[in-house]
Amino acid sequence: MRDFGGAILASRQWAGQGLEQGLLLERFGPACFATALIPENDRLRVIPRRWFLFGCPMPCALLPSGEGVERDVGGRFSFDITIGLPVIGLVVAYRGILEAVQASRENCM
Repeated sequence: MRDFGGAILASRQWAGQGLEQGLLLERFGPACFATALIPENDRLRVIPRRWFLFGCPMPCALLPSGEGVERDVGGRFSFDITIGLPVIGLVVAYRGILEAVQASRENCM
């Protein structure tokens, strides 16, 4: 879950299987993205590889572009994300620090 000044963006992540073996999958509503996690020096690059809309594979030519960079900064998880669309260009860019939230039964429903 991401909190942008009170606007919540929820997603679900899991390890890929089959054709997505070795990729991280993340679902945002009807869209699901398969990304490669590439260790590089002191950071982890997150690179989009495939995507699905309502469970159907979508053409790579329409795959949102961009890159995420994640790293450890003083024992905290830091991220810097950019996302763009073909023809349109940059759609969103954000960065921040991940804060741990105590899990509760309500958070899981």
